Amino acid sequence: MVETAPKKKNECLKVGARVIAKACHVTALSECSRRYGSNSKNKLLIGVVFKTSGDLLTSGHLRMNVHARFELGGGILKSSKINLRSCRLAPGPELCPEFIHPPAVSVPEILAPIEPIQEVQDNFTVATRNEEHLPEVDAEEVEPILEAPIRVPRNPNIRNDVDCHGMKWMVNNSLAKKDQNGPINTRTWGIQTITGDVLSQGCKLGKRMSRLDFFLLMFPPAQLTQCTVLTNKVLKKEKLKETTTGEILIFFGIIILMSKFEFNKRRDLWTNTSQFRYVSAPALGKTGMARKRFDLLWQWMVWSDQPEIRPETMKHSQYRWKLVDGFVKRFNDYRAQSFIPSEMICVDESISRWYGQGGDWINFGLPHYVALDRKPENGCEIQDSCCGVSGIMMRLKVVKQEEDYSDTESDEDSTTLLHGVKVLKELVSPWTGSGRLVCADSYFASVSAAETLYREGLKFIGVVKTATRKYPMKHLQSIELQKRGDRVGLVRRKNEGEGECDLLAFAWMDRERRYFICSGSNISEGIPNTRQRLRQEDEELNAEPERVKLVIDQPKACELYYACCAMVDRHNRCRQADLKLERKLVTKYWSKRLNISLLSICIVDTWFAYPGILESHENQNDFYGYLAEELIDNTYDDNRYLNRTVCDTRRRINVDLEKSPLIKNDGSGRCGLSIHLTPTKRKRTNNKGKVSTNALQGRCKICSHKTTMCCSKCEDDDNIEKVVFLCNPKTNRMCFATHVETCIDYDN
Repeated sequence: MVETAPKKKNECLKVGARVIAKACHVTALSECSRRYGSNSKNKLLIGVVFKTSGDLLTSGHLRMNVHARFELGGGILKSSKINLRSCRLAPGPELCPEFIHPPAVSVPEILAPIEPIQEVQDNFTVATRNEEHLPEVDAEEVEPILEAPIRVPRNPNIRNDVDCHGMKWMVNNSLAKKDQNGPINTRTWGIQTITGDVLSQGCKLGKRMSRLDFFLLMFPPAQLTQCTVLTNKVLKKEKLKETTTGEILIFFGIIILMSKFEFNKRRDLWTNTSQFRYVSAPALGKTGMARKRFDLLWQWMVWSDQPEIRPETMKHSQYRWKLVDGFVKRFNDYRAQSFIPSEMICVDESISRWYGQGGDWINFGLPHYVALDRKPENGCEIQDSCCGVSGIMMRLKVVKQEEDYSDTESDEDSTTLLHGVKVLKELVSPWTGSGRLVCADSYFASVSAAETLYREGLKFIGVVKTATRKYPMKHLQSIELQKRGDRVGLVRRKNEGEGECDLLAFAWMDRERRYFICSGSNISEGIPNTRQRLRQEDEELNAEPERVKLVIDQPKACELYYACCAMVDRHNRCRQADLKLERKLVTKYWSKRLNISLLSICIVDTWFAYPGILESHENQNDFYGYLAEELIDNTYDDNRYLNRTVCDTRRRINVDLEKSPLIKNDGSGRCGLSIHLTPTKRKRTNNKGKVSTNALQGRCKICSHKTTMCCSKCEDDDNIEKVVFLCNPKTNRMCFATHVETCIDYDN
């Protein structure tokens, strides 16, 4: 009988053995990707075995597992359970020195064996009763599985130049830590008024302005006028009562006020009786606008001019976009003229919520319908740019099916530039040459975008994901990073042989590895990013998680980028989640929905401007309520409350009271010492001679209306026995001005 050699036991099953395994078997692939980049699936780690176990399969075979602790890099250890066939013995001593010669002091918990060898063997007494059930595992059988060579991470200092599509990038940490193309100058954002004054943060002029004044600064005046004119054309054609600018503002205020209530039908908001005992009725009839009048304005409101007959050369989709294009153009022109942005500009996308009919297959609904999984809402996409400090929108571009840049781009640029670069140039075109910093996401970011904006006089920081032409993505992916906050960068020289550079490409490790292209700022140490997270520090059963403060190092370029890049998303959240006009007001017409979204943008901009300039801490929801009140109580059309059948004196409204050299609008003297109106000090007496608390009323000397105000000079003149009562200019009467100009002799 032939004797067989005893089977050789796998050395990896010994506690304390040093083993090698792939990193993707030790930890998650996402963790490997952010640490090891493109080497994530081939990276090998060395670990120390502290336990072995076996799983009995349904086939009756025993699958052996190795429990080992591996070092991921940067002093971080990971305990993992790995199949025996996925690891092999590491070169060097068979056992870890800590297991062969235990130190006199206590062994660290990470390297000490959790269980003695005898306990490990006792755990497999069932499997070891029959030696034939043990798997025949040999170290030589594992060798072909892990034949891949161990890749050593690239040392950035060894390779000085990286060639990428004909563009040379240089590894130079000293240049990467210097500002590219000079420092970024700090600017103060502001709003220019019609008189030429600039409202900035904390200015005295802004403290005298109301919320309505700020809304009129944010809403284009030409759009307000055009909206009134176009709506009156339709109302006149339908033989309905025409509207005014003041009524349009009341209409806007009621729209904002509607977002404060929950209702099924719009008509329920005008009821005076509440359906519930403890909830008061909305009673919007108190605003002065009847429900039928609001419905007429809601139905016939026109925001942009559209020809009655579509020209033969115009596509049907272009003809439908005319219902919105006028509003967008007037918005862009007004913001480019009146708003002064800060040193940073954020470029991103927004969505006007629409779930009705749409698409290029029907000539009725939304001409271009956008539905993306990464967007929380579906509808019309609007590409926009806003101020990176205040968050105020500066320029809008509605995404259409047909894109035409022939008017704004040269023939060479229209064929060579990427689509995202063309859109980026259009959104920041009014501020070219100002040296501002533009921050954009991966839709716009590329090397071409940074170069194009640099030629236009702007700096750029963006995250690169797909547009990798001329970008050293492969080189940055091959570099290993140890922990969160690590970064590595490459610079591009302006000219061969010069030390200065104009572009910076770097990778930064956070929850994932992120790649940036930058023509401004640097990768020197910036302000660390602080985050509050819940972590399960206590491993006891049913233990409560603890709030842990994470401090992550970040370069200066990331600090600037993340301080600016979320401004458009913040604006979208205020418009969609706080103002909620798109959710509260239901309509079947896409153009009305999109125009209401543009109105919402102006309202949210008012919210950003009001506390930003006045430095107030008013709640956002309270601000919208107060703004609605001021819009409803506006004084644009004071003559709508006056009786047209009274005397001519009451009809003389909107007269410039400043024509009189001594009188202000409130009737007081300019210096406080000259002639002015003063309330009478006399009190009214009843028939019994009892003096009441009410002031005595008299007849106005000019118009004979009752008033309690009298002339201060006539009151002080002893020669005049009778009190001269006069109407206050607040009543829109010119009695006091007439009295001063005709009855007072200034020469004496």
